[in-house]
Amino acid sequence: NSFDRQTAATLEGRLVELQNSLEVLQLENVVLRHENTALRAENELLHAQFQTLRAQHNALSARLTSLTTRVDKLEDDNQNLLTKKKVIEAKHKSYELARLFIFYHTDPKLNGDLWGRSIAPKIAKKTP
Repeated sequence: NSFDRQTAATLEGRLVELQNSLEVLQLENVVLRHENTALRAENELLHAQFQTLRAQHNALSARLTSLTTRVDKLEDDNQNLLTKKKVIEAKHKSYELARLFIFYHTDPKLNGDLWGRSIAPKIAKKTP
């Protein structure tokens, strides 16, 4: 009989311990659920920030592409202008040489030969 009482008391003590452990686990579960909810909210916030950064990155990439295209076009335009400048300078030099050549051959003081009296004046009329 005393053994049954002792066993019952032991079992009741063990039952109280298990109930206390259950309460502690239930409280820990509530805390973990709150932490999980907080982490989910933080995750959503971080995801929204990431989406914002991605959109900014895409906008900056598009802007960089646009600027790179503009720079390339400006470099091409610059190269074309340099080429035109060289052509104009070459034409100018050619015209200057032709003018000096004609002047030399048409000036009776410098050269009174047949070429200077007959051909050079015709060329001079055509040269701007």
